[in-house]
Amino acid sequence: MAAIKDVAKLAGVSVAAVSTYRKTPDNMREETRQRIAEAIRELNYRPNPFAQSLRTGKTNIIAIAIPEVDNPYFSKMFKLLQAYCEDRGLLAMLLKNSNAEQAKNAASILKSGLVDGVICYDEGQADTFIMELEVSVPVVKVGPITDSDYAATVGIDLRTGIEKLCAHLEQTGVRRLGYIGPDSDVSSRQKIGAIKSYCERSELYLDPKVFLTDCHTYSGGFDCCQQLLDSGVELPDAIIVESDMIALGVLKSLVRRGIDVPENILLSGYDNTDISAMSNPSLTSVNIPLEEICLAALNLLWAMMQGESVSPVTFHTDLEIRTSTMPPK
Repeated sequence: MAAIKDVAKLAGVSVAAVSTYRKTPDNMREETRQRIAEAIRELNYRPNPFAQSLRTGKTNIIAIAIPEVDNPYFSKMFKLLQAYCEDRGLLAMLLKNSNAEQAKNAASILKSGLVDGVICYDEGQADTFIMELEVSVPVVKVGPITDSDYAATVGIDLRTGIEKLCAHLEQTGVRRLGYIGPDSDVSSRQKIGAIKSYCERSELYLDPKVFLTDCHTYSGGFDCCQQLLDSGVELPDAIIVESDMIALGVLKSLVRRGIDVPENILLSGYDNTDISAMSNPSLTSVNIPLEEICLAALNLLWAMMQGESVSPVTFHTDLEIRTSTMPPK
């Protein structure tokens, strides 16, 4: 296994320069950064977190608190953060925070001294981590933009992507919309709010008869669509689904009934996970810049661990148009 001195030798720099690259690469010249990065890739260098822990008294373990692991969006988020942590000689520990009990269990781990910090996806439980349970390690919140004044926040503007999606659907000739997905969490409420806001100032109409909110999973999307088809309600021109995973369940239900997408109805998802591109037809989806978001979250946490002050960061969502919303000419 390559050591830091091997990287330094190959790059033609000092060991201290390699350490600086891992901690604050922006403070180095571009040419030096490139040489060190190439040496790390060539040697497949990975810092030894346990050796670092003995030297610094830190565990070098970062907790990643997310609501679920089955959802491709959160699975990808954890894998990205895990990779970014490894690049800095840190280990990523997975915690779940989808309900108050899980948040309390996670907080007990955070209080134990086993971790140096936490990146927490905020679905309404992050304030439990920060405010009520007095977690002493640095905490970075990631999630939809809220009115919170917590500084260590990476906010995601979920509305911009929805507005672009609605504009795209309107341009294709869509007038009557349906919605399938939850409405009980911050993310879904913001998405629904953006749809309704766009409809109020456009020719689009969100039909309350095709507004189905009792689903959170792939099977839930399938079941909700089956109920819609069994109800006899006329199908809308397009259905906006709260997530890609739920949208695939809706797509399966439509296909099973002989309803073709996009020939008979347009369909879109959200998150732009890998499955949206691989489905048949490929699924139009709102894109969340997850790589940039995860890197920003770790940069905030790293700065806090060094005793530095931080400010909130915001990312906007965009639209990836695919076959499912491209009606035949």
